[in-house]
Amino acid sequence: MRASLSGRNVLVVMPTGSGKSLCFQLPALMTSGLTVVVSPLIALIQDQADALNRDNVRADLGIASLTSMQSPEQQRDVLYRLRAGRLRMIYVAPERFRSGAFLESLRGAAVTRLVVDEAHCISEWGHDFRPDYLSLRPIVVSLGSPPVTALTATATRRVQKGIVDNLALSDPVILVGGFDRPNLYWSVHRCASDQDRREKLVRALPKLAAGNGSGLIYAPTRKACEEVGAIAGNVLAGMGKRAMIYHAGLNPQERNDAQAAWLAGDAHLLVATNAFGMGIDKSDVRYIVHYGYPESIESYYQEAGRAGRDGGRSRCDVLSCFTDRKTRLWLIENDALTVRDVESVYRFLRASKAGDERTIDKAILFRSLDLNLTKLRLAVARLEGASLVQSFTETSEELRFTLGAETWRPRVAGLIEEGLRAQKAERLRRLGEMIDYCKTENCRRRTILDYFGDVEAPIGRGPCCDSCDRPARPPAAAMPATGPRVVMPARIEPGSVHDIIQAIDALRPSLGKKRLSLLLRGSASKLGTDSASPLFGVLKAASVKQVDTFLDQLMMWGLLRQGGEDEYFVYKVTAEGRKAWQERAPLDVSVPGHFAVARSVIAVGASMPYDEDLFERLRNWRRKRAAELVVPPFFIMSDKILRAIAALKPETALALLEIPGIGDAKLAQYGNDVIEVVRDGAGNNNNLDD
Repeated sequence: MRASLSGRNVLVVMPTGSGKSLCFQLPALMTSGLTVVVSPLIALIQDQADALNRDNVRADLGIASLTSMQSPEQQRDVLYRLRAGRLRMIYVAPERFRSGAFLESLRGAAVTRLVVDEAHCISEWGHDFRPDYLSLRPIVVSLGSPPVTALTATATRRVQKGIVDNLALSDPVILVGGFDRPNLYWSVHRCASDQDRREKLVRALPKLAAGNGSGLIYAPTRKACEEVGAIAGNVLAGMGKRAMIYHAGLNPQERNDAQAAWLAGDAHLLVATNAFGMGIDKSDVRYIVHYGYPESIESYYQEAGRAGRDGGRSRCDVLSCFTDRKTRLWLIENDALTVRDVESVYRFLRASKAGDERTIDKAILFRSLDLNLTKLRLAVARLEGASLVQSFTETSEELRFTLGAETWRPRVAGLIEEGLRAQKAERLRRLGEMIDYCKTENCRRRTILDYFGDVEAPIGRGPCCDSCDRPARPPAAAMPATGPRVVMPARIEPGSVHDIIQAIDALRPSLGKKRLSLLLRGSASKLGTDSASPLFGVLKAASVKQVDTFLDQLMMWGLLRQGGEDEYFVYKVTAEGRKAWQERAPLDVSVPGHFAVARSVIAVGASMPYDEDLFERLRNWRRKRAAELVVPPFFIMSDKILRAIAALKPETALALLEIPGIGDAKLAQYGNDVIEVVRDGAGNNNNLDD
C-alpha cells in the first residue's frame, strides 16, 4: 500500500484470501482521483463493488461497476457519474475498453491509478491467458500512463515477467509471498484404474463430509463432472446432504442456482469443472478434491487454495490415475489454436479493404468458421500481434475491426505458427510439472512454495502432507518378499486364506487388481490361459465387491502390497505375508463365501432367529448416530438390516459386506461402529481402509 500511495507501479503476487484487494481499495479511498479496476469476470466485478457499497451503506464512497449485465439506464447512470467526477473507483471487464463511449468518458476523468486484478490472464505463459487483457497496455498509454497495480494469486517468475512486460511496468515494486497455508493438508492418492478411483472416492466422502463446512470436487471434463456428481449425490443422500454440479454446458440459470445453493450452505458439495471458482469467497470449505491431474501447479494452487480460508484445518487431495495424462493431452490438443484457424478468421475478415471499418455479426462468424468465442478472440489477438488487424472492438452481438496494411504471407504465417507452438509447448511443460508434483515423495507444501519462489520457511503445525506423514522408507515387512521362488500349491483348501496368499506369492507374472479379481472369481472368458492356475475360481461364489474388499483387507494388514505406476500396479506378497502363510499364523481376515448363508437367511425376514439384546444395542447406537447427523434413524440402517446383523454377528468388514443393504458407503461410514457394537465394546476395533 505504501508503494501504491507513493505512485509506484506495483505487482502483488499473494494467495487467495490474503488481502490483495486491500492493496488497491484503501489507496483508492485515501486519495483523490479515479481508480479503474479491471477484472475478468462480471460476477466477480459485481460482487466486489456491491460488497463495498453494502458494507458502507451510510457513506457514498463513489464506487460503481459497469457491466453488460446492467440495463441501459443503469449503464448511462454510471457513465454520467463518471463524467461528473463523482466516482473514486469503477470496476470493469477488459472488454469494456473496446467501447468508444467508455474510453471517451475515461479520458475526461482524472484517472490516478489502473488496477489489473487476476493479472496472470495477461501473460500467454499463465494458466488462464485471456487475449482481451493484451489491449490494456495501449489503454494505459492513452490514459496518460497512470501508475498500475497488478495483482494475482498465482504467478511463476516467468509469468511475473510476462505481466511486467505486457503492461510495460516501469521500475515496479514486486511483492511475492504469503503462499504458505499451514492449515491445509496436501495429499495425492495414486489410483490403479478409474474404478479404483471411484471406489476411493466412495470410501472417502462419508469421512470428508462428516464434519461441518462444505466441499468442492474439481473434475477435468463435463462428462466426468456429471458422473462424479451422481456418485457423490448417492453417497451424501444417505447422510441427508446434497451434491450439485457446475459446468459450462449448463444454462446460466442452472449454474447460478448451483453456485447460490453451495454458497448458502444448502448444498454441502459442489462438483465442478474449472469453469467455476474465480473470485468465489466461501470461508468454510473443508476439503477440495481434484478428480484427476489439474492442468498446472498454478491452477491447482488457485483452486485448492479456496479451502480453509477461515483458517480451519482443511484438506486438498488429488485422486490421480495414469489415464489422467491422456485426458489432459486430449484437452490441450482440443483447446489448441492452429495456424489454419487463424488464417480462416483472417480470410473471412479480409472481404473489406485495408483501413475500412467493418461490422460482423458474431453468430454468422461462429456458424461460418466453427470456432467458439475463446478461440475467435485468441485468433484475433494473433492477427493483431502480426499487424493483420487493427482497432478491434466488440459488443455483445457484433465485432468491429479494421484490417491492417500487412497481408497473409508465408513469413507472417510462420511467425504465428511459431508462437502457437511455443504456447502449446508451455502448456505441456506445465502439465509435466503437475505430474511431477503428483509423483514426488518430497514435502508437497515445500514443493509448492519453491515453485512460486516463496523462500520463507514454512510455519509448522504438524505433518502438512502425505509425504511428510509417511515413513522415510517402508518397513521391511511391507516390502516385497525376496528369496527363492515360491512353489504354487497343487490345491487350495476352501476358505484357506493362507493357501490363497501362498498362491498369489507363487503367481508369475504378478497381476493387477482387475485381472487378479477375474482369476479368483473364475471369469474364464476374460482370462485365457490363466484359467489353469489353482487360484482360478477359488472365490467363484463371491461378488466383485467382496473379492475387491478381500484384497483390500490383505493390503490393510500388510500381507499384500500394490506396486506403483512404474510397476503396473501389480499385487505382490510382502515379507510379512510370506511369513504368515509359511507359519500358518492366525489372521483376522475372512475369505468371501464364509458368510454366504446370509442372503438365504435374510430372505426369511423378521422370523429368523437373532440376538435380541444385540438388536437393541444396535437400535440404541442408530438412534444416537441419527441424532448427531440430524436425520431419521432409517437413513442410517433399517430394522431389517439390524436384525440380520444381530443374527449373523459379523466381526469383520468383509463379513459385514455380505449383508444385503450394506454397501461401500455404509461400510465406510458406519462399519467400525457396527463391528464395535457386535463385539460388545471389547476394543478389538477393525479399522477400515482409508
